[in-house]
Amino acid sequence: MTNDYGNLELHTVLLSAMKDFDQFCQANNLRYILHGGTCLGAIRHKGFIPWDDDIDIAMPREDYNKFLKIASQFSKNKYTIHTYSSDSTMLTNVMKIEINNSGFSGVSGVKETGGAFLDVFPMSDIPNSKIGQKIQNKLAIFLNNIVYAKIGYIELNSIKSKIVFGTLSKLPRKFLGDLIEWVCVKFPHFNSQYVNIVATANYNGCTGYKWDLTPKKYFEEIDRVEFEGELFCITKYWDEYLTNHYGDYMSPPPMEKRTNKHNMIKIKE
Repeated sequence: MTNDYGNLELHTVLLSAMKDFDQFCQANNLRYILHGGTCLGAIRHKGFIPWDDDIDIAMPREDYNKFLKIASQFSKNKYTIHTYSSDSTMLTNVMKIEINNSGFSGVSGVKETGGAFLDVFPMSDIPNSKIGQKIQNKLAIFLNNIVYAKIGYIELNSIKSKIVFGTLSKLPRKFLGDLIEWVCVKFPHFNSQYVNIVATANYNGCTGYKWDLTPKKYFEEIDRVEFEGELFCITKYWDEYLTNHYGDYMSPPPMEKRTNKHNMIKIKE
């Protein structure tokens, strides 16, 4: 690890949590792969991207649900599991594993995390057809925008948006989350060749339906690679995955784009 961007302490905390998560998954036969920038970091830096400030993990929906059922065995007093069902301020239907007493605080979207965290993304089967995918994406975007309006992530400027999203945002967060889950899991699909997060259909400008469209084979063939001296799970198709997501992934971005996403800062003692 390097401290070139002032993230050494944060990365140390995150790495410890990732080790716990990996050991728990290995002990309970739960599949996961490093996702997004964490996967990129594993290959390009053999660890954290120096300016990154979280860890992204993807799990097949079946394994994600199994984890939630036994999450209390993992969390104990060390972690807090945030989902839309347990936390009405959650911006999306993605699980956050908050590291209790981590010594850091920050903002993810509009929600103060209260501590450093791991993002765990559920990957659900989706339609194979482009039309089915488009309809599912549109529904997810619509429902997510209701949640975003409810939480205050987006401003409602037009009369139409105030009538539609302003009115629907009065619905309970859990009810809206359940609708999003239906779109993620129950939306008609047959013999799916792909999985997708869906629940973050237009979230944060750095992920979306097309970006997260993932062949199921990525979870069927998993390898373990070095990450800060530890071994974590990654798809064996990592070159294909990273090329599809980042293009020339071995070339770092320009200096002005080397910034963290969640404004994680050290809490003054």
